[in-house]
Amino acid sequence: MGSTEKGQAVIGRQQSPGMRAAKFIFHSGVAAYMISAYRALSVITERVVTEEVSSHTLRIGPELTAGWRRPPVPDHLGEGRNGEQLDVRPPSADSSFLMATATMILSAICDVFPDNWLTRASKRVLALGAMPIELTISAIYWPLILFAPSLIVPPADPLADVTKIDTGAELFFIPLWMDLGLHLVPAVALLLGEFASNTTPHFGETSRGKRHRCGVLRATRARRPVNQQLHDGCSQLTPDFFLLEKKYTPPTSTRGAFLTALGVATAYATWVERCAALNGKFPYPFLTVASFEDRCKIYVGAGVFALLVFWGLNALHK
Repeated sequence: MGSTEKGQAVIGRQQSPGMRAAKFIFHSGVAAYMISAYRALSVITERVVTEEVSSHTLRIGPELTAGWRRPPVPDHLGEGRNGEQLDVRPPSADSSFLMATATMILSAICDVFPDNWLTRASKRVLALGAMPIELTISAIYWPLILFAPSLIVPPADPLADVTKIDTGAELFFIPLWMDLGLHLVPAVALLLGEFASNTTPHFGETSRGKRHRCGVLRATRARRPVNQQLHDGCSQLTPDFFLLEKKYTPPTSTRGAFLTALGVATAYATWVERCAALNGKFPYPFLTVASFEDRCKIYVGAGVFALLVFWGLNALHK
């Protein structure tokens, strides 16, 4: 385990029981809220599918139409191509949402077992992919919900024409608490968790060297006892209610982030096009009415935006 990981483990041990308990309650509470919203969404989806396509041989995943759950079901879905049984899971924010939930759960585990470097490393790997994606989803989702809901919310009428946008049609909204748990809380929790620790002390190992901006000496030569480092550094640990995380560094922040954004964008574009070919529609109305060229621009733009968001936030995390 490297010096930084050791320093973070020291932080976990030195924190008061009350602080560690508060962090655990926060992370576990966020995870429980997100899971509750997801499960409630699954119940709505199952009820809608049972009521409207009970005569069809179709299994649809819990993230039906990516957040707004009552799309029209084309007639051809009852049989599938060549009469085979369909197992179609419309693309959505499922993957990033599950990654965000797992990150919160691992964060809670780290609050209880701060010396577990494997759990901490796994959490950072998941956060690398989940955080920029969730921020991108929120940045696209909420402006459309507030100013152009018909572009992202399917009509309540299952027989409505999905090939055009009807701004006057009744839309099928899910409860606000579920919507927040699916499309806002993950992004906010990950953002605060990764970057609210700009004043987090990183403990050095020597009596000589450059000072960190909070006054803690960085490692350059001989080791010093941890207690002396704590005394020489910040007199008190930053009362940070959220995660204590360090900045992503190359090659993780460069090549790793680029490959992650490229892989996620490519996988999503491939899956959404495949499911649309089977379903006869896309998960969002604005994708349904867009041409193939415009959809490609949307996929590329979302991937680039996620990458730029990560690089920008990581640059601010000195």
